[in-house]
Amino acid sequence: MEITPFKTTTCLFCTSPTYKTLHDGTHSLAELTRYPLVSFSAGSSTRSFLEHLFQQQGQTFSPELEVGSIELLIECAKLGMGIGFVAKELIEKELERSELVEIPVDIAIPTREIALITKKAAPLSIAARRFFNHLLAD
Repeated sequence: MEITPFKTTTCLFCTSPTYKTLHDGTHSLAELTRYPLVSFSAGSSTRSFLEHLFQQQGQTFSPELEVGSIELLIECAKLGMGIGFVAKELIEKELERSELVEIPVDIAIPTREIALITKKAAPLSIAARRFFNHLLAD
């Protein structure tokens, strides 16, 4: 496998504006566990990241709802089904339109690295190579 660094991203906790008690001030992860949490299924990198983050704070990450896609996670948070954890870049429009609200937390959330992974022994098709180069050009 060949790993090509692609992007650094910042993730945040977010939810629907209906969770008014979470709009102001900063909150601990312990406080967030009192609300429904929406996450990816066990085994995903984001789920592992969250489990480790909560464990560092002496908390257990136990989502009430598990989803299989980022789109579904965002929709669940917008609908008020719980608190999601998403890359800020993916929800900028929802934050601007107040469809989602960021939940400030009292700890620094580490940035996450995104990489492109390809097989060294399998050359990319012409279309895949163009897409790969397009991603790296931005």
